[in-house]
Amino acid sequence: MILSHFLVISLALNAGLLYRDYCNGRHKAQDVFSFNNDCKNSSLVTKRDAHVAKSKRAFLETKTQSSSPSPKSLGDIIDLDHLETGTSLAGFGIPMVLVHVRVQGKYSLLLQFCAVLFPNGDPTMYERYWQQMGDKTTVVIPGWKFISYFSDVRSLCWFLEPEFANAVIRLHKLVGNAVTEDRYIVVGTGSTQLFQAVLYAVSPPNASEPISVVSAAPFYSSYPLITEFLKSGLYKWAGDAHKFKKDKPYIELVTSPNNPDGLSREAVVKQDQGILIHDLAYYWPQYTSISSSPADHDIMLFTVSKSTGHAGSRLGWALVKDQEIAKKMTEFIVLSTIGVSKESQLRAAKILSFVRFP
Repeated sequence: MILSHFLVISLALNAGLLYRDYCNGRHKAQDVFSFNNDCKNSSLVTKRDAHVAKSKRAFLETKTQSSSPSPKSLGDIIDLDHLETGTSLAGFGIPMVLVHVRVQGKYSLLLQFCAVLFPNGDPTMYERYWQQMGDKTTVVIPGWKFISYFSDVRSLCWFLEPEFANAVIRLHKLVGNAVTEDRYIVVGTGSTQLFQAVLYAVSPPNASEPISVVSAAPFYSSYPLITEFLKSGLYKWAGDAHKFKKDKPYIELVTSPNNPDGLSREAVVKQDQGILIHDLAYYWPQYTSISSSPADHDIMLFTVSKSTGHAGSRLGWALVKDQEIAKKMTEFIVLSTIGVSKESQLRAAKILSFVRFP
Protein backbone atom coordinates (compact mmCIF):
# COMPACT_ATOMS: atom_id res chain seq x y z
CA MET A 1 0.00 0.00 0.00
CA ILE A 2 2.83 2.39 0.86
CA LEU A 3 4.47 1.70 -2.48
CA SER A 4 1.25 2.53 -4.27
CA HIS A 5 1.15 5.90 -2.54
CA PHE A 6 4.73 6.59 -3.62
CA LEU A 7 3.74 5.74 -7.21
CA VAL A 8 0.93 8.28 -7.02
CA ILE A 9 3.27 10.97 -5.72
CA SER A 10 6.00 10.30 -8.27
CA LEU A 11 3.56 10.64 -11.15
CA ALA A 12 2.05 13.74 -9.58
CA LEU A 13 5.42 15.46 -9.41
CA ASN A 14 5.80 15.23 -13.16
CA ALA A 15 2.24 16.43 -13.70
CA GLY A 16 3.10 19.47 -11.62
CA LEU A 17 6.11 20.30 -13.76
CA LEU A 18 3.98 20.20 -16.89
CA TYR A 19 1.09 22.32 -15.65
CA ARG A 20 2.80 24.90 -13.45
CA ASP A 21 2.99 27.39 -16.30
CA TYR A 22 -0.31 26.33 -17.81
CA CYS A 23 -2.21 26.98 -14.57
CA ASN A 24 -0.43 30.30 -14.17
CA GLY A 25 -1.96 31.34 -17.47
CA ARG A 26 1.29 31.43 -19.43
CA HIS A 27 0.04 28.86 -21.92
CA LYS A 28 -3.36 28.30 -23.45
CA ALA A 29 -4.86 24.85 -23.63
CA GLN A 30 -4.55 24.80 -27.41
CA ASP A 31 -0.78 25.38 -27.14
CA VAL A 32 -0.03 22.21 -25.20
CA PHE A 33 0.60 20.03 -28.25
CA SER A 34 1.61 22.73 -30.73
CA PHE A 35 5.38 22.43 -30.83
CA ASN A 36 7.65 25.09 -32.25
CA ASN A 37 11.32 25.91 -31.99
CA ASP A 38 10.80 27.69 -28.68
CA CYS A 39 10.20 24.27 -27.10
CA LYS A 40 13.82 23.33 -27.64
CA ASN A 41 16.19 24.60 -24.94
CA SER A 42 13.60 27.17 -23.85
CA SER A 43 14.68 29.49 -21.05
CA LEU A 44 11.57 28.62 -19.03
CA VAL A 45 12.40 24.93 -18.98
CA THR A 46 16.08 25.63 -18.33
CA LYS A 47 15.20 27.78 -15.31
CA ARG A 48 12.84 25.09 -14.04
CA ASP A 49 15.44 22.36 -14.34
CA ALA A 50 18.01 24.51 -12.56
CA HIS A 51 15.60 25.29 -9.76
CA VAL A 52 14.56 21.67 -9.30
CA ALA A 53 18.19 20.55 -9.28
CA LYS A 54 19.02 23.15 -6.65
CA SER A 55 16.00 22.66 -4.42
CA LYS A 56 15.36 18.91 -4.87
CA ARG A 57 14.34 17.53 -1.53
CA ALA A 58 12.26 14.46 -0.89
CA PHE A 59 12.79 12.12 2.01
CA LEU A 60 10.90 10.03 4.55
CA GLU A 61 10.48 11.09 8.14
CA THR A 62 9.06 8.86 10.84
CA LYS A 63 6.68 11.34 12.41
CA THR A 64 3.20 11.22 13.79
CA GLN A 65 1.31 14.50 13.52
CA SER A 66 -2.30 15.53 13.16
CA SER A 67 -3.49 15.98 9.59
CA SER A 68 -5.06 19.06 8.05
CA PRO A 69 -7.44 18.97 5.07
CA SER A 70 -5.14 20.61 2.56
CA PRO A 71 -1.52 21.81 2.67
CA LYS A 72 -1.06 25.56 2.73
CA SER A 73 2.39 26.13 4.20
CA LEU A 74 5.53 24.52 5.55
CA GLY A 75 4.76 21.62 7.83
CA ASP A 76 1.13 21.11 6.87
CA ILE A 77 0.18 17.43 6.66
CA ILE A 78 -2.19 15.72 4.31
CA ASP A 79 -3.31 12.16 4.91
CA LEU A 80 -3.10 10.11 1.72
CA ASP A 81 -5.50 7.55 3.13
CA HIS A 82 -8.30 10.11 2.88
CA LEU A 83 -7.15 12.15 -0.07
CA GLU A 84 -9.62 13.23 -2.74
CA THR A 85 -8.99 13.58 -6.46
CA GLY A 86 -7.34 16.83 -7.46
CA THR A 87 -6.04 17.82 -4.02
CA SER A 88 -3.24 20.33 -4.46
CA LEU A 89 -0.05 19.43 -2.64
CA ALA A 90 1.99 22.47 -3.41
CA GLY A 91 0.64 24.83 -6.05
CA PHE A 92 2.35 25.65 -9.29
CA GLY A 93 4.49 28.69 -8.63
CA ILE A 94 7.92 29.45 -7.26
CA PRO A 95 8.81 29.57 -4.40
CA MET A 96 7.66 26.03 -3.81
CA VAL A 97 5.96 24.91 -0.62
CA LEU A 98 7.26 22.25 1.72
CA VAL A 99 4.54 19.74 2.58
CA HIS A 100 4.47 16.76 4.92
CA VAL A 101 2.43 13.83 3.59
CA ARG A 102 1.26 11.13 5.93
CA VAL A 103 1.18 7.55 4.64
CA GLN A 104 -0.83 4.97 6.59
CA GLY A 105 -0.44 7.12 9.70
CA LYS A 106 3.19 6.00 10.09
CA TYR A 107 5.31 8.08 7.75
CA SER A 108 5.31 11.55 6.37
CA LEU A 109 6.92 12.56 3.12
CA LEU A 110 8.54 15.97 2.93
CA LEU A 111 8.19 17.45 -0.53
CA GLN A 112 9.71 20.56 -2.04
CA PHE A 113 8.10 20.32 -5.44
CA CYS A 114 5.24 21.85 -7.35
CA ALA A 115 2.63 19.12 -7.77
CA VAL A 116 -1.00 18.32 -8.18
CA LEU A 117 -1.98 14.90 -6.96
CA PHE A 118 -3.97 12.70 -9.29
CA PRO A 119 -4.70 9.34 -7.64
CA ASN A 120 -3.18 6.51 -9.71
CA GLY A 121 -1.36 9.07 -11.86
CA ASP A 122 -4.47 9.58 -14.00
CA PRO A 123 -3.57 12.26 -16.61
CA THR A 124 -7.02 13.81 -16.88
CA MET A 125 -5.46 17.29 -17.02
CA TYR A 126 -5.17 16.73 -20.79
CA GLU A 127 -8.94 16.46 -21.28
CA ARG A 128 -9.54 20.17 -21.77
CA TYR A 129 -7.21 20.36 -24.76
CA TRP A 130 -8.67 17.33 -26.52
CA GLN A 131 -12.22 18.52 -25.83
CA GLN A 132 -11.38 21.68 -27.74
CA MET A 133 -10.37 19.55 -30.70
CA GLY A 134 -14.01 18.48 -31.05
CA ASP A 135 -14.62 15.67 -33.53
CA LYS A 136 -11.31 16.12 -35.32
CA THR A 137 -9.81 13.11 -33.54
CA THR A 138 -12.93 10.94 -33.58
CA VAL A 139 -12.40 7.47 -35.04
CA VAL A 140 -15.24 5.32 -36.44
CA ILE A 141 -14.45 1.60 -36.75
CA PRO A 142 -16.85 -0.63 -38.71
CA GLY A 143 -17.82 -3.93 -37.13
CA TRP A 144 -16.14 -5.95 -39.88
CA LYS A 145 -12.75 -4.32 -39.42
CA PHE A 146 -9.84 -5.82 -37.44
CA ILE A 147 -11.10 -9.41 -37.49
CA SER A 148 -7.63 -10.80 -38.18
CA TYR A 149 -4.80 -11.10 -35.66
CA PHE A 150 -2.42 -9.74 -38.28
CA SER A 151 -1.72 -6.14 -39.21
CA ASP A 152 1.26 -6.47 -41.56
CA VAL A 153 2.66 -9.97 -42.16
CA ARG A 154 5.76 -8.44 -43.77
CA SER A 155 6.68 -6.58 -40.59
CA LEU A 156 8.84 -8.01 -37.81
CA CYS A 157 6.22 -6.80 -35.32
CA TRP A 158 3.32 -8.20 -37.35
CA PHE A 159 0.58 -6.78 -35.07
CA LEU A 160 1.87 -3.21 -35.49
CA GLU A 161 -0.65 -1.18 -37.50
CA PRO A 162 1.15 0.65 -40.36
CA GLU A 163 -0.89 3.78 -39.68
CA PHE A 164 0.29 3.89 -36.08
CA ALA A 165 3.91 3.20 -37.10
CA ASN A 166 3.78 6.11 -39.56
CA ALA A 167 2.28 8.39 -36.92
CA VAL A 168 5.08 7.51 -34.48
CA ILE A 169 7.77 8.24 -37.06
CA ARG A 170 6.12 11.52 -37.99
CA LEU A 171 5.84 12.58 -34.35
CA HIS A 172 9.50 11.93 -33.55
CA LYS A 173 10.60 13.82 -36.64
CA LEU A 174 8.33 16.70 -35.69
CA VAL A 175 9.61 16.93 -32.13
CA GLY A 176 13.18 15.85 -32.86
CA ASN A 177 13.47 13.80 -29.67
CA ALA A 178 14.47 10.39 -31.03
CA VAL A 179 16.08 8.75 -34.03
CA THR A 180 13.71 6.49 -35.97
CA GLU A 181 15.90 5.64 -38.97
CA ASP A 182 17.23 2.07 -38.97
CA ARG A 183 15.05 1.23 -35.97
CA TYR A 184 12.41 -1.44 -35.44
CA ILE A 185 9.17 -0.25 -33.87
CA VAL A 186 7.64 -2.66 -31.38
CA VAL A 187 4.19 -1.75 -30.08
CA GLY A 188 3.03 -2.85 -26.64
CA THR A 189 0.12 -2.60 -24.24
CA GLY A 190 1.59 0.39 -22.47
CA SER A 191 5.25 0.86 -21.61
CA THR A 192 4.84 -1.60 -18.73
CA GLN A 193 4.46 -4.53 -21.12
CA LEU A 194 7.31 -3.20 -23.24
CA PHE A 195 9.52 -3.01 -20.16
CA GLN A 196 8.83 -6.65 -19.36
CA ALA A 197 9.33 -7.58 -23.02
CA VAL A 198 12.71 -5.92 -23.22
CA LEU A 199 13.88 -7.55 -19.97
CA TYR A 200 12.97 -10.90 -21.50
CA ALA A 201 14.67 -9.99 -24.78
CA VAL A 202 18.03 -8.83 -23.44
CA SER A 203 18.50 -11.30 -20.57
CA PRO A 204 20.97 -14.13 -21.29
CA PRO A 205 18.85 -17.30 -21.64
CA ASN A 206 21.43 -19.76 -20.30
CA ALA A 207 23.21 -17.75 -17.61
CA SER A 208 24.16 -19.44 -14.33
CA GLU A 209 22.25 -16.77 -12.39
CA PRO A 210 19.67 -14.05 -13.15
CA ILE A 211 21.07 -10.84 -14.57
CA SER A 212 20.84 -7.81 -12.25
CA VAL A 213 18.45 -4.98 -13.10
CA VAL A 214 19.34 -1.58 -11.63
CA SER A 215 18.30 2.06 -11.85
CA ALA A 216 19.75 5.16 -10.23
CA ALA A 217 17.81 6.31 -7.16
CA PRO A 218 15.39 7.95 -6.93
CA PHE A 219 13.78 5.66 -9.49
CA TYR A 220 10.22 4.98 -10.62
CA SER A 221 8.67 3.11 -7.72
CA SER A 222 7.07 0.46 -9.95
CA TYR A 223 10.35 -0.70 -11.48
CA PRO A 224 11.06 -3.22 -8.68
CA LEU A 225 7.46 -4.45 -8.68
CA ILE A 226 7.32 -4.94 -12.44
CA THR A 227 10.73 -6.60 -12.52
CA GLU A 228 9.85 -9.11 -9.83
CA PHE A 229 6.22 -9.68 -10.77
CA LEU A 230 6.79 -12.59 -13.15
CA LYS A 231 9.36 -14.17 -10.80
CA SER A 232 11.55 -14.80 -13.81
CA GLY A 233 14.73 -16.83 -13.53
CA LEU A 234 16.28 -14.64 -16.23
CA TYR A 235 16.60 -11.38 -14.29
CA LYS A 236 16.22 -9.91 -10.81
CA TRP A 237 15.89 -6.46 -9.29
CA ALA A 238 19.20 -5.30 -7.78
CA GLY A 239 18.31 -1.78 -6.63
CA ASP A 240 20.19 1.49 -6.89
CA ALA A 241 22.62 1.70 -9.80
CA HIS A 242 24.92 3.89 -7.71
CA LYS A 243 25.49 0.94 -5.39
CA PHE A 244 26.02 -1.71 -8.05
CA LYS A 245 29.67 -2.81 -7.84
CA LYS A 246 29.58 -6.34 -9.28
CA ASP A 247 31.84 -7.13 -12.20
CA LYS A 248 29.05 -9.04 -13.93
CA PRO A 249 26.47 -8.43 -16.67
CA TYR A 250 23.68 -6.05 -15.72
CA ILE A 251 20.72 -4.15 -17.14
CA GLU A 252 20.46 -0.45 -16.28
CA LEU A 253 17.23 1.50 -16.66
CA VAL A 254 17.91 5.10 -17.57
CA THR A 255 14.80 7.26 -17.14
CA SER A 256 15.14 10.74 -18.60
CA PRO A 257 13.50 12.99 -17.60
CA ASN A 258 13.44 10.99 -14.43
CA ASN A 259 10.36 9.98 -12.49
CA PRO A 260 10.02 11.18 -9.73
CA ASP A 261 12.37 14.20 -9.76
CA GLY A 262 12.12 15.32 -13.40
CA LEU A 263 15.88 15.59 -13.90
CA SER A 264 17.77 14.58 -17.02
CA ARG A 265 19.64 11.31 -16.58
CA GLU A 266 22.53 9.36 -18.05
CA ALA A 267 23.82 5.87 -17.34
CA VAL A 268 25.51 5.52 -13.96
CA VAL A 269 27.26 2.13 -13.88
CA LYS A 270 29.10 2.38 -17.23
CA GLN A 271 30.69 -1.06 -17.31
CA ASP A 272 31.48 -3.08 -20.40
CA GLN A 273 28.95 -5.82 -19.61
CA GLY A 274 25.99 -3.47 -19.25
CA ILE A 275 22.80 -3.33 -21.29
CA LEU A 276 21.00 0.02 -21.27
CA ILE A 277 17.26 0.56 -21.54
CA HIS A 278 16.27 4.20 -21.97
CA ASP A 279 12.80 4.98 -20.66
CA LEU A 280 11.97 8.26 -22.41
CA ALA A 281 8.29 8.41 -21.50
CA TYR A 282 8.61 12.05 -20.42
CA TYR A 283 11.03 13.17 -23.12
CA TRP A 284 8.56 15.55 -24.76
CA PRO A 285 8.63 19.37 -25.02
CA GLN A 286 5.76 19.83 -22.57
CA TYR A 287 7.92 18.29 -19.83
CA THR A 288 11.52 19.25 -20.62
CA SER A 289 13.83 20.87 -23.14
CA ILE A 290 14.69 18.78 -26.19
CA SER A 291 18.32 18.44 -27.23
CA SER A 292 19.36 19.65 -30.67
CA SER A 293 20.46 16.06 -31.36
CA PRO A 294 17.72 13.40 -31.24
CA ALA A 295 18.16 10.61 -28.68
CA ASP A 296 20.06 7.79 -30.37
CA HIS A 297 20.06 4.81 -27.99
CA ASP A 298 19.82 1.09 -28.67
CA ILE A 299 16.49 0.67 -26.86
CA MET A 300 14.10 3.58 -26.24
CA LEU A 301 10.66 3.29 -24.66
CA PHE A 302 7.76 5.71 -25.15
CA THR A 303 4.08 5.75 -24.22
CA VAL A 304 0.90 7.41 -25.44
CA SER A 305 -0.15 8.13 -21.85
CA LYS A 306 2.69 10.63 -21.39
CA SER A 307 2.97 12.01 -24.91
CA THR A 308 -0.72 12.91 -25.38
CA GLY A 309 -2.34 11.93 -22.06
CA HIS A 310 -4.36 8.99 -23.39
CA ALA A 311 -3.54 6.52 -20.63
CA GLY A 312 -6.77 4.60 -21.17
CA SER A 313 -5.67 3.50 -24.63
CA ARG A 314 -2.93 1.38 -23.01
CA LEU A 315 -0.41 1.84 -25.77
CA GLY A 316 3.33 2.30 -25.93
CA TRP A 317 6.13 1.75 -28.39
CA ALA A 318 9.81 0.90 -28.41
CA LEU A 319 12.45 2.03 -30.88
CA VAL A 320 14.94 -0.82 -31.09
CA LYS A 321 18.20 -0.92 -33.03
CA ASP A 322 18.96 -4.64 -32.84
CA GLN A 323 16.75 -6.94 -34.91
CA GLU A 324 17.10 -9.95 -32.60
CA ILE A 325 16.07 -7.93 -29.56
CA ALA A 326 13.06 -6.61 -31.46
CA LYS A 327 12.15 -10.19 -32.44
CA LYS A 328 12.32 -11.43 -28.85
CA MET A 329 10.27 -8.48 -27.61
CA THR A 330 7.66 -9.33 -30.23
CA GLU A 331 7.75 -12.95 -29.10
CA PHE A 332 7.10 -11.93 -25.49
CA ILE A 333 4.09 -9.81 -26.46
CA VAL A 334 2.69 -12.59 -28.65
CA LEU A 335 3.01 -15.12 -25.82
CA SER A 336 1.46 -12.79 -23.23
CA THR A 337 -1.34 -11.03 -25.16
CA ILE A 338 -1.14 -12.31 -28.78
CA GLY A 339 -0.54 -8.81 -30.04
CA VAL A 340 -1.86 -5.35 -29.19
CA SER A 341 -5.30 -3.82 -29.69
CA LYS A 342 -5.74 -2.53 -33.24
CA GLU A 343 -8.52 -0.21 -32.12
CA SER A 344 -6.13 1.51 -29.72
CA GLN A 345 -3.48 1.82 -32.40
CA LEU A 346 -5.89 3.33 -34.92
CA ARG A 347 -7.20 5.82 -32.36
CA ALA A 348 -3.68 6.76 -31.28
CA ALA A 349 -2.60 7.24 -34.88
CA LYS A 350 -5.45 9.69 -35.40
CA ILE A 351 -4.64 11.58 -32.22
CA LEU A 352 -0.91 11.75 -32.93
CA SER A 353 -1.65 13.20 -36.35
CA PHE A 354 -3.03 16.32 -34.63
CA VAL A 355 0.17 17.03 -32.74
CA ARG A 356 1.67 19.63 -35.04
CA PHE A 357 3.41 22.93 -35.51
CA PRO A 358 1.11 25.94 -35.07
